[in-house]
Amino acid sequence: MVDVELDERGMPIRRYSSRAPKIVQWLVNYSGGYIKNERWANYVLFVFAVLVFIGAMYLLSTSVSGPYIPKEALKNPELGLPVKD
Repeated sequence: MVDVELDERGMPIRRYSSRAPKIVQWLVNYSGGYIKNERWANYVLFVFAVLVFIGAMYLLSTSVSGPYIPKEALKNPELGLPVKD
């Protein structure tokens, strides 16, 4: 039989033996068994953070670039820029 401590309302008291951050505990609990321990959860979080950083840098670099200017307009400024219809 399992001994379960109850609080004053009769609800079971959860005691975490791990001092890991909550997000690491959440990953281990809800990964469906793919993440076995805290060490691998930290690896997954690190890879996720790197991918988010790379994605943000990509989006930032594409949004900073100016409008498309045809090479003909750069070579011959008298032609001017094309007019959008």
